[in-house]
Amino acid sequence: MVTPTKQSEMWEHGTVSQIPRNSLIMIMAAFAIVVLPHFYNISVWIIAAGVACVIWRWLIFIGKTDFPSFWMKVALVSVSAGAVVISEGITKNLETWAALLVMAFALKLLEMKTQRDAYVVVFLAYFTISVEFIFNNSMGIVAYELLAITLVTAAMVGMNQFHTRVKPVESIKIASRILAQAIPLMLVIFIIFPRIGPIWAIATPNQKARTGLSSEMTPGDIASLARSDEIVFRAIFEDEPPASNEMYWRGRVYTNFENGTWSEAKIPKKHNTIPRVYFIGQNKRYAWFIPDLSNLEKHSYTVLQEPSYDNWLFGLDMAYAQTTSVGMMWDYRLISRVPVQTIFQYKIDTYPDAILNTWLPEFLRLQTTYIDTEDNPRSVTFAKEIYAKSNSTEEFVNNILDHIRNQPYHYTLEPPTLTRNNSIDQFWFDTRQGFCTHYAGAFVYLMRAAGIPARMVGGYQGGEVNPLTGHTVIRQYMAHAWVEIWLPNKGWTRVDPTAAVAPSRIENGLSAALPEDDLSSLSAFTNARINGVLGVGKIMYLMESLEHRWNLFVIGYNSNMQSDFLERVLGKITILKISLVLFCGALLSAAFVALTLLLQRGKKSSHPVIKVFQTFTSRAQRHGYRRNPQETPAQFIEKLSKERGIDKKDYQPVIDILNSLLYNPSEPSTKAKLQNLKVLLQALQNKLALQTAV
Repeated sequence: MVTPTKQSEMWEHGTVSQIPRNSLIMIMAAFAIVVLPHFYNISVWIIAAGVACVIWRWLIFIGKTDFPSFWMKVALVSVSAGAVVISEGITKNLETWAALLVMAFALKLLEMKTQRDAYVVVFLAYFTISVEFIFNNSMGIVAYELLAITLVTAAMVGMNQFHTRVKPVESIKIASRILAQAIPLMLVIFIIFPRIGPIWAIATPNQKARTGLSSEMTPGDIASLARSDEIVFRAIFEDEPPASNEMYWRGRVYTNFENGTWSEAKIPKKHNTIPRVYFIGQNKRYAWFIPDLSNLEKHSYTVLQEPSYDNWLFGLDMAYAQTTSVGMMWDYRLISRVPVQTIFQYKIDTYPDAILNTWLPEFLRLQTTYIDTEDNPRSVTFAKEIYAKSNSTEEFVNNILDHIRNQPYHYTLEPPTLTRNNSIDQFWFDTRQGFCTHYAGAFVYLMRAAGIPARMVGGYQGGEVNPLTGHTVIRQYMAHAWVEIWLPNKGWTRVDPTAAVAPSRIENGLSAALPEDDLSSLSAFTNARINGVLGVGKIMYLMESLEHRWNLFVIGYNSNMQSDFLERVLGKITILKISLVLFCGALLSAAFVALTLLLQRGKKSSHPVIKVFQTFTSRAQRHGYRRNPQETPAQFIEKLSKERGIDKKDYQPVIDILNSLLYNPSEPSTKAKLQNLKVLLQALQNKLALQTAV
């Protein structure tokens, strides 16, 4: 066993193992850049705690404070873990684990003393970057994280350089070359490596704010979505897309109404034998809710849905899925077998003329006609009076719509607040101001009061066609609610009360229907897009088209797309062909590295002082003065001068300025000092030439 000496301990923990100043600065800058995207996923106080740790570490660096003691570190870890549990909860949600990772990343900065500690921080930075892709994998975030990876790699490069030679710009250049050299192999692995699902199970992120619609809805919920321009999904139609006023994207179906809140209904437990969902390939005979689709016109399209972290999907009525993992619920919603955690691509055939539920099961009739007789009595009386004066259900529906058109109802994002009890009465008779959910909810209630089966459907209405790619974009501000009533021989029939109070909303979009005060409350980007600000629309279409292609060909590169691509390129796929392609990719990457090294080979030092001295040695060599490889510049000059009898006062200033510029890191090699060095070397060279001539 070798006992460590004092000298070896100094080597292990001394100057050699310390973190270069510029590398330390880059690591702290990398922390800020890496953690910034997590601002939207974790609590603000965690980000603030991370910033505090960076400031603390900077104060340690400049000598204003000291590293935390052992017990202080124990206290910091305990308090941080407890605070994360309090703010994020004891769950398996990814936000909780991301918060713990960020806190560990920040606290590790405080005990970062040696290069070994710095390497741990660098690896934590890489891992934190990879975690962000679970929450967001858009083209913009990928470009951002690529810059973050470059900075983190540059910090690691700096730790492997001499302390006096660490330069951030040079380290970033080296890191960029390293990453560029890996591109060929990365592309080959991306194209060929099998597309597999996650190898572990963990709860999905708590991303309710991104999903938009939820399983429960109060009248103001959709109005809040109108202030967001976030993309919900994109659709690619095989033929010409339908007109915007015909695009009703079904998402949720709200049947139950209680205490001012609409919610989804379930098939009662006593009817457990009734099928609830149908997936393509199953026996249609048992899917009582699927109509006869033969000889009906259809529209085929592909949907690329953004992550919703839920199972529900979107489609135009009636949407019949052509993707095996997508099913149709008994109320004609679309559902995925697993939650949508990344861009999800599925194919749909829509049959707009299909009759939904030609017969109504008893449980469904009870659900869609139920109202609380003690709630909203004025609305119940009003509906019964209008129904008594109508000759048919269709006439009753038109009479209610005419009432909306003729009375002073207003379409607004900011209606007065309604109480939970008698909310329909308050809206219908008193405030008369509301968004689409107010009108749809009241309409359903009036239909049920007259004994007509009715329910509310939540989804999105309309769509923006990108002129550059032809795909249709659906955003959160297109969120909408409408009504379905059941008519004999016609099944569920769509009625949109919003078209009565604000027909321009259906025909021309949200901005055409809102008053000026409401428009000012929308997102600036929403206003720019829907109001057609000069020049901005084209830029947004371009950026959106690039994002669409990224989702389609990169994020959406699944096993089916991979198989199709490889078969087109390689023909029949075999293990030999795959191995050959992998070998060629590795060879190309190695060739790229070799080419970079060859281009750098033979390059002279870029240090300006060395360049000046090399010019002197080259000229001295012409006069027969050769420098031995082991000689320093000072030794070489002293040897020459003594051999030729030159006074020390004539060569010592040259040695002094050389040593200062080469070995003193605080001595900058300014242009004036380099010029002075050239003059002194030239004078020394002249003296040597004279001595040689004598």
